Amino acid sequence: MRKYLLYTILSIFILSFFVGCNADGVGIFYTLSKEEELSGSDLQGLYIRSFVNIGSDVFCGAGPSVWKDNGSSWKNVSKSGYNSDPAIASDGTTIYAALYEEDDTDQEKTIWSYDGSSWTEVPSPPFASSTSMWLLDTSGLDFIVRSPDGNDSYDIYSINASGTISSILLTTAYPITDAAYDDLNDIYVLVGGPYYNDNPIIYHGDGTSFTAATSTVSDPIGGVIYYKDDDSIPPDRSTFYLTTKDGNLWSSTDGDTWDVVDEAPDNYSDDTPLLFDMGVVTFDSTAYLVIGSDEGYYEMDLSGTSISRPEGTIDSDTDIEASYSTFADGYVRCFYTVEDNHFLMGTATGVWENDNGDLDQK
Repeated sequence: MRKYLLYTILSIFILSFFVGCNADGVGIFYTLSKEEELSGSDLQGLYIRSFVNIGSDVFCGAGPSVWKDNGSSWKNVSKSGYNSDPAIASDGTTIYAALYEEDDTDQEKTIWSYDGSSWTEVPSPPFASSTSMWLLDTSGLDFIVRSPDGNDSYDIYSINASGTISSILLTTAYPITDAAYDDLNDIYVLVGGPYYNDNPIIYHGDGTSFTAATSTVSDPIGGVIYYKDDDSIPPDRSTFYLTTKDGNLWSSTDGDTWDVVDEAPDNYSDDTPLLFDMGVVTFDSTAYLVIGSDEGYYEMDLSGTSISRPEGTIDSDTDIEASYSTFADGYVRCFYTVEDNHFLMGTATGVWENDNGDLDQK
């Protein structure tokens, strides 16, 4: 369930690496008539950024559209005449997205809601339309990131379960690209920064006010997630995890102080991997942190602290690089857990599905 942006053409190519999952920049301009249904193989032409849900229905932000999983196909449920930023959010009953008219060359976005059947523009938000605006999804509040001045600064707003938009009085010099929520301690973490240099930003707060973390990380940030072990009360582990684009995984219990957990092994090209968004999946009663990267994904058994290439979440006889070279060579940016032993991945080559350790394009 998670997040992205569309500014000018130049901004798209730069910022697709911030909050996007299209490795080579193609596909984001791909347009289809509304209500068209696609097989999974056709979705590889689209930029897939986020998964969200309304009840048991799964949706993804892909290219300039919002798509619903119809089982054997994906249905475009975008508002007729409008395109969408692919970073969308949901509170479980309503999807929120930044939409702009298809014929608007400036791509001035406003916030809309979708209840599973129709789109409605959110009335009287506390800001004007913007060419740079996207959503971030958490299990608590959702967030709007908006640049009022051509990407020189970014204002942050929250959306609650009633659809009310509120300013959280936070303005940043760089884009906020991911968010996570600790519902046990009521802590939100917002992360972001520039893609190409070492100025990562981390904020923590209660959803209404935020403070910069006293310790930070050393490289551009890929994503953030919160995990708690629900098998015990209190949980054995209540932790934020954060990835960086130098292959490191960091952790924090409060969003303020961060420490390195482990460094991912080299990718299939024998290079240090770029690490991105994460998900939590359960395979054979074991909880894993799955970590998107520039070549497939990594995993970490959450009972330990060691990152590896897929082992516990893949059939033991599977050689991903040999059997799924397209997947192994592509970016994995976002995850959605369907049920135990079953999750989806948003990649640069469409939606991929891991069902009981078998990979297939969905």
